[in-house]
Amino acid sequence: MTDVATRVGGPGDRSLFIDLWGEFLREHRKRGNCVEPTVRSMDYFLTLFDQYTTGVRGGVVVFGAGNNAVCMWGDVLAEGGFDHAEGCVAHGLGTYVRKEFRSKNVTGLLWRRASKILKKRGFDAVIAAVDIQPEESKIEGHRGFDRAVSFGFIPTEIVGVLRL
Repeated sequence: MTDVATRVGGPGDRSLFIDLWGEFLREHRKRGNCVEPTVRSMDYFLTLFDQYTTGVRGGVVVFGAGNNAVCMWGDVLAEGGFDHAEGCVAHGLGTYVRKEFRSKNVTGLLWRRASKILKKRGFDAVIAAVDIQPEESKIEGHRGFDRAVSFGFIPTEIVGVLRL
């Protein structure tokens, strides 16, 4: 049986995060995502990882499936920010599950764990761009989001809102 348990990441998980997030960026770039898998991009995400895992910035990193999956959600706005209709909003920066662990509800487990933690930390919603496959025609409520809209720039991407 596959281990699909989840756990919250900490500062000691930096090298694991680098491996998984690097795979995530490379795979999603091949699928048309606009974020280039460069040192500069990785430095940005590592800064957020460090801030989330040390509590400097509101957010969470969750690992699962025996360290073969990662989810990172949190605050990415500059101090001051702006008022959002959904309240205190976290950004779904990404969820990555290695191929051999897909279709085992790992994403759902990561999202439930991250949602509970962010709710306790005062967040009201998560907003994220979600990749969808061409055969997935249902947009509303896609993959657990309360509502979603077509992003328009990339035909296989939607922006979803998940109320916590």
